[in-house]
Amino acid sequence: MVRCLMPEAYDLYEHLRRQAIGGADVPTRDAQAARPAADQVDPAALARYTIEEWARASRATVRERKLLAEVSAAAEREARLTAGVAAATADRDRLAAQLATTAGEHQRLARTLEHGEREMDWLVHERQQLNAESERLALALAEATSGPLHRLAGWFQGRSSTGRAA
Repeated sequence: MVRCLMPEAYDLYEHLRRQAIGGADVPTRDAQAARPAADQVDPAALARYTIEEWARASRATVRERKLLAEVSAAAEREARLTAGVAAATADRDRLAAQLATTAGEHQRLARTLEHGEREMDWLVHERQQLNAESERLALALAEATSGPLHRLAGWFQGRSSTGRAA
């Protein structure tokens, strides 16, 4: 299309291309003669070619817009996921702190329970000793009071029988 519409530009392009690959640096007359003249180009073929190129470019533009929309949507999803990860991390950290506090409270309560159990064992032992002491004292009291009470009861019986007789 460039060769047909702008032959001088095409000649310059060819000249530069040949220089770049080490070829001749001046365009030859044969190359100029081999170039089709602008009036030799089929307008219908040129129109078809131009429309095809325009259609390809349009499809590429549509694809580019779709891809940009997908990239934008992916960026939004990434931002939402990043925010979700940050929130989940904050929740995890908060729960870890609560767990540490709860573990500390658990240890404190376990020590308190252990101390309470030791105190209860001591109190049960003390109660057993007090019960044994109480039983011993009750027996000692029973023994100590049975002799004099017997005599006192006998004395009262003796007085009551004399008092009736009198």
